[in-house]
Amino acid sequence: MRWLPVELHNPWLLLLAVPALGVFFWRYRRRRAVAAIVYPTVIRLKGLRPTFRQRARILVPFLELLAILGLVTAAARPRQGRETTIVSSQGIAIEMVLDRSSSMEEAMRFGSESDRNERKKMDIVKEVFQQFVAGGGGLRGRKTDLIGLTTFARFTEESCPLIVPHEPLLTSVKNLRSMEPALDPYDQPVSYDKLKQKRRDELQGYKNNPLDATAIGDGLQRAVLSLITAEEDLKSGEGQGAYKIKGKVAILLTDGQNNAGEIDPVEAGKYAAANGIKVYYVLFSETTRYENTFFGRRAVGEYSEDELLEPAREVVKESGGKAFLARSGEELQEIYTAIDQLERAEIGKIEYTNYTERYHWLLLPALGCMLVALFLGETLFRGIP
Repeated sequence: MRWLPVELHNPWLLLLAVPALGVFFWRYRRRRAVAAIVYPTVIRLKGLRPTFRQRARILVPFLELLAILGLVTAAARPRQGRETTIVSSQGIAIEMVLDRSSSMEEAMRFGSESDRNERKKMDIVKEVFQQFVAGGGGLRGRKTDLIGLTTFARFTEESCPLIVPHEPLLTSVKNLRSMEPALDPYDQPVSYDKLKQKRRDELQGYKNNPLDATAIGDGLQRAVLSLITAEEDLKSGEGQGAYKIKGKVAILLTDGQNNAGEIDPVEAGKYAAANGIKVYYVLFSETTRYENTFFGRRAVGEYSEDELLEPAREVVKESGGKAFLARSGEELQEIYTAIDQLERAEIGKIEYTNYTERYHWLLLPALGCMLVALFLGETLFRGIP
């Protein structure tokens, strides 16, 4: 039984108020009907007005009445539902595979045609990733799915294992940083922003960071191994009602082509397919073709979409996945929305509510009213026995 935001656990105990109020009114009327002292006549007292103390005597039975109602309602155990949690027993395992090479610090178009601006690719990816996991921006979120994060540059790293709920995962994404593109003369890494601020004569002694590369095959292979390991671990706990994986997906995002690592991306895609893992490949890149000249970098043409996506399509072909090209932040959002709609599963769930007992809200005031009524009845409003 709900009462505003409060629910009574034992509402039937409110019926105790009926006999309690009956006894209260019987006692009150009986006390008024019996005279303590009998006088031969009270005719001379009829013209006198009641004093303030006589009028205020009604406060004692009123406080007693509040005490009775408060105690009976407290006995019914008012409680407040603090939050409802959904525990899923089965869902999809999704490994997000993100490129964090220095080129992810380059600017990309983001915003509507009327309000278009440029932001770093990495910042756009973080925003869309959070929307995909937690919801927002037209995405429903993946609250009941296992999601993990694998990142790569020249080497791969499991930034967050497959987990649900996703707060640690979102924290890992928030703290994600791209690889520094250069080393100074003391072999200390220099960030992309600081490098852009340097004049050409200040770059003497600087060199490329050997860790800044794009090992797509290694990154995908590591993600596939994480999904396989997670499924094996969960199967070992199946008898205790463990989480059951209904499907396995790897979503790879990069802005370039494979140029490092020991594993060929196509072979990693075949390995994923052999283990029942579907691969989605997202290329986050503009189609403009550039070349370096004596006067700097300049555009010389356009790549076709087929030309850019040909390597990606080879990677996803055997797994039954799909390759996408995102040329702006809006297109990236649309792609993740499409993937979100493709990878949905009906899941079993248990809903439960955490309650906080609120009987003290009524019990303490009721005891207070009882004590005040007792004190006033024995002192200020004490009658003749």
